Amino acid sequence: NNNNNNNRRKSKKIQSLTSLLSLEMDLHSRNYAYVIGSDDSGGAGCIAGPVVVASCCVLHPVPLFRALLSESLLDDKEPLLPQQQQQSLSLSTEEIQILKQTNDSKLLTPLQRREIYNVLMTHPKLFAISTSRRSP
Repeated sequence: NNNNNNNRRKSKKIQSLTSLLSLEMDLHSRNYAYVIGSDDSGGAGCIAGPVVVASCCVLHPVPLFRALLSESLLDDKEPLLPQQQQQSLSLSTEEIQILKQTNDSKLLTPLQRREIYNVLMTHPKLFAISTSRRSP
């Protein structure tokens, strides 16, 4: 039963990433240079404390999404991407595995959030990020 749940979650995540890749490719084909995702701390809890908004732009979305969707990470028998795309990404297999955790930030542990943040901050040529905080 646990295996079925894991397979369903993995399938949903791949569908989600595939959908995002399709959306971004469509926007790029219509001459949008960048697609930026944003989210806020939201919910009733933010009324009592600061509101935080974060945005992220993946500067090279197609090779990154292909890497995230690639199953070759699991067996390491073949290259993740063609050499040119690997160089443009400059992400390690471990960093890509960390990014694969990203789907719903509310389901991440504080450690997973920190690991993802560290990957984003380590690669400014791949990710553009912005945060804003407003206290009451």
